[in-house]
Amino acid sequence: MVETLPSPRELKGKRLFGYSMGDLGMSLPNIFTGVFIFQFYVYTINLNSILVSIGITTQLLVSAIFAVIFGVIVDNKKPSKMGKRRPFLLIGLPVWVATTILIWYPPWRCPPGNSFYLPTAAYFWIIIIIRSVSRSLLFNVYISMLPEQSQTQKNREKVASVRSAFMIIASVIALMLPLIVQSFLEDPKNAKWWDPSGKIVLTFIPLIGIGVAIIGLISVLIIFFSVDESFYKSITNYKIEKVSLRDRVRQMSLPARDSN
Repeated sequence: MVETLPSPRELKGKRLFGYSMGDLGMSLPNIFTGVFIFQFYVYTINLNSILVSIGITTQLLVSAIFAVIFGVIVDNKKPSKMGKRRPFLLIGLPVWVATTILIWYPPWRCPPGNSFYLPTAAYFWIIIIIRSVSRSLLFNVYISMLPEQSQTQKNREKVASVRSAFMIIASVIALMLPLIVQSFLEDPKNAKWWDPSGKIVLTFIPLIGIGVAIIGLISVLIIFFSVDESFYKSITNYKIEKVSLRDRVRQMSLPARDSN
């Protein structure tokens, strides 16, 4: 008896739309935060720009490191009833949504004349780093799903087109929102939290932060239900090739060693 090979998996219809929503739901909060977080903390919360830059730079480094770590963890996980990668979406989602909202609500604002107020700096650093770790997990899982869900070149091109469209929409919205808020300010150059313009910023920017976080929450849940990992159940001889963190780092360094 000749065994027939299963047809290549493809993302179509609602599943294609649902998976691609990740480039809207995850990109919108990330771009909005990236665009406005520095201005919010420096020019409204009154935190020194050096301290803000330290937090932003640190979270970029942490994100890069944990992207590798999570890649190894996810690849080495044994498939469960929910699948291999899908469960990690539910693990990272609550933390990511919570920190995406909390980053706009510092419990301490820097007093006038003291922009090096350490409680505010510590809060900002902790929240932005935790957010970076959870975001790294979500994005790592989201990207690594694609080769298993879309196995034909034509389908991957279609997925890339839809994802690009969502990314453009997210970028435009994220860039427009701060400009809209700034248009309501009587004196944009004086927008500290104790100024009238600063009070407007403190009201609307966190509300927008909540809004984009909710969009992110809904989008990740849509991804979770759009991705089908039931094919793992039909693979009776499935074996996990364990990859260590050292091996993954070695694989990443191969292009740099290539002399061609």
